[in-house]
Amino acid sequence: MKKTDLKELLSVNLASSHPHKCPDGTIHSKKSKGFERASILSSISSNQKTTFSYYHSFGLTENYILFLEQPLLVNTVRMAASGIKGYSLKECFDWNPAQKTRFHLIDRVSGHEIKTKYQSEAFFFFHHINTYEEDGHVIADIQAFPDPEVLDKFYLNKLRMGEFAVSCQPVFTRFVLPLKADGKKNENLVTLKNTQATAIKQDNGSIFLEPERKGEPGFEMPTINYSMFNTRRYRYIYGTGVFETGKFANSLIKLDNVTGEMTVWKESETMYPSEITYVPRPGSTDEDDGNIYY
Repeated sequence: MKKTDLKELLSVNLASSHPHKCPDGTIHSKKSKGFERASILSSISSNQKTTFSYYHSFGLTENYILFLEQPLLVNTVRMAASGIKGYSLKECFDWNPAQKTRFHLIDRVSGHEIKTKYQSEAFFFFHHINTYEEDGHVIADIQAFPDPEVLDKFYLNKLRMGEFAVSCQPVFTRFVLPLKADGKKNENLVTLKNTQATAIKQDNGSIFLEPERKGEPGFEMPTINYSMFNTRRYRYIYGTGVFETGKFANSLIKLDNVTGEMTVWKESETMYPSEITYVPRPGSTDEDDGNIYY
């Protein structure tokens, strides 16, 4: 019907692969309908002058947007030269594990970032699983890799080999961000009883996050009962082992984030699932009452 150039409406050149839809219908990220009414809620400046953090998804709670600034950096100088030099996107990345992962919490109404600074050790990720608030904390669940070595699996020579190395596997990783940061230095500010994750106040006032991990590593493409439990406390994660050659190769996986129990289904060595979609049974109220399409 028509074409819209986003750059004529907003200063946007890249967008998240995974937009969020709020219960009230608000769309965070970009959608083809209603571009003319779109507006920028907030901007986050990169901590580096000539690079910015690679991202694929972000978190959303009832009151906040969570953006993780991970230390896989897009080198804009190299990217600008890629047309001449022939660099691939992967060759424009710099991995800087000495730089911590930074957690930015942005108020969904005002667009202002809260003053508390959160950080953790370096890790790499594609997908936020779910993010929600509980008793004065933000819980952020992420399918996290130890580093971006997984990207090397997608070079053409590796794909032609027909197999992926089992190294650098992702695992369910939970971070807990306390919204109140008025505790003592070196004190764990997490007061929830149902998590092993910690948040330690540093001498400079920032909060250092140590995550909790559950289940076994080796599955990706995580999804949840999104229509009923996005931004809310939930229990089940569904994923696939489509990129694995190990235990979860060609499998569908369900992880119970309360008990850590994993359920695995596999049809055959020649049938493999892709990214999955969870569809709740019409009229259901149980989180796990639905179908998975893959």
